[in-house]
Amino acid sequence: MRGVGCDCLGLLRGVWREFVGPEPMPVLPYSRDWGETGPVEVLAGAARAAMIELDIADARTGGVILFRMRAP
Repeated sequence: MRGVGCDCLGLLRGVWREFVGPEPMPVLPYSRDWGETGPVEVLAGAARAAMIELDIADARTGGVILFRMRAP
């Protein structure tokens, strides 16, 4: 849809709904410092619950790569 913007999470959610269907779980809002610098990475945990985690060497076109804001 032209003229509509979204962030990276919004893009993934829209693609999911278009090709898979309803989202499997509610998505919590971003924390005040969206970088999630605290001890729990809420958005990364949600991604792991809904997607299959692969080694970076197996990344292919159309895959989702999650960049972390800190070391694991």
